[in-house]
Amino acid sequence: MENPSNLNGISRSLELNYRTVEHHIRFLEKNNLIVSEGDKYGRVYFLSPMLISNSEKLDYIFRRAGLK
Repeated sequence: MENPSNLNGISRSLELNYRTVEHHIRFLEKNNLIVSEGDKYGRVYFLSPMLISNSEKLDYIFRRAGLK
């Protein structure tokens, strides 16, 4: 959340396969949970304004589910 990154940086920090991250990023972007800036390898991903504005609700759901 604090450090927008490109696909390579995200895959490294999460220790996941690049292609796996690429697949999930497309899903998140399609569903307006993240936004991006830049072209190709320089594309950087950020949380969408919609997701940020609902972060308290998301935290509540995670706590209730025992995920946080």
